[in-house]
Amino acid sequence: MAELTKTQQQVLDLVKEMSAIELNGLVKALEEEFGVTAAAMVVAGGAATGSLFTFFAPGVATAVGGIAGGLSHLARKSFFGDGGKGAAKEKARKEIEQAQIKNRQHLQPIINIIKTDLNDRKFLISNKINNEIRNLDNVKNSMQNGQTNIRVFVNDIKNKKYGNI
Repeated sequence: MAELTKTQQQVLDLVKEMSAIELNGLVKALEEEFGVTAAAMVVAGGAATGSLFTFFAPGVATAVGGIAGGLSHLARKSFFGDGGKGAAKEKARKEIEQAQIKNRQHLQPIINIIKTDLNDRKFLISNKINNEIRNLDNVKNSMQNGQTNIRVFVNDIKNKKYGNI
């Protein structure tokens, strides 16, 4: 909120204490005092009222236009409400929550099936990996045995040809 002068703050404090009927009376008094109309305030809101005051009474536009614009907005909200927007938002929020709950309930069995399938596949893949590791160990052992057998064979050939070296 913008910084307010002492006078502006006092006016704002007074306006906060007014009822909707009192606000409406104040707007009418301002209209009569300055010879302007705020009839457009219900249709266009506070900005239109401020614009009217600026057009018809530029010398007092800032103070009176600002007050009248704010008051007209408050009065319009007090008398006419928010046009059902609050109720519509609440209804939409509740419908979204209900749809989310319904979707969770509908999707949970599907999710459970997928989890089970993933766990089964994880088990199968884990077993296949373990089997391949065992096969690789067997190949490694076979290669080591083959190297040992080749060394023994080569040493036997050397010993037969040249004697024990």
